[in-house]
Amino acid sequence: MGDSIIADRLRSKESVFFNHSVKKASSKVVAALQAPTPASCASGSGELDLYSLEIDKAELVATSCAQQLEDYRSLEAKVKGVIESTRSEIATLSGELRVAKKVRQHKEQYEALAKKVNAHAPKPTTMAEQRELEEELRKLGYDKARLDEQVSC
Repeated sequence: MGDSIIADRLRSKESVFFNHSVKKASSKVVAALQAPTPASCASGSGELDLYSLEIDKAELVATSCAQQLEDYRSLEAKVKGVIESTRSEIATLSGELRVAKKVRQHKEQYEALAKKVNAHAPKPTTMAEQRELEEELRKLGYDKARLDEQVSC
């Protein structure tokens, strides 16, 4: 509600917060003061009592609103704290994810290299084959030399 509307209602002595307006209570009290009869005094007194109860009710509502406002501010602070901790956790986890991705990439590279290496025979087997081939080559060299001698004779 705008401040001008509240100011207008206060000038006319009416309020949206109270069921009994100031105008109504004051008119009954003025009527009781101008023509003091037991009925008018009781009516004026009753209106003032009702107005007093409405003021007490308004004070309780204001106190309750203030408490709720404080509770909401406290809750807002807690939520902001949770948001900040979640943001920092996300940042930490993002860093861990980057590291894990690099580790995974390295493992994949190692696996690819391991497949290439495993495609070849082990060194002792290769060395044994090489010795056999060298032995066979030496024998073939002797055979060639013997056959060359036979052909030249």
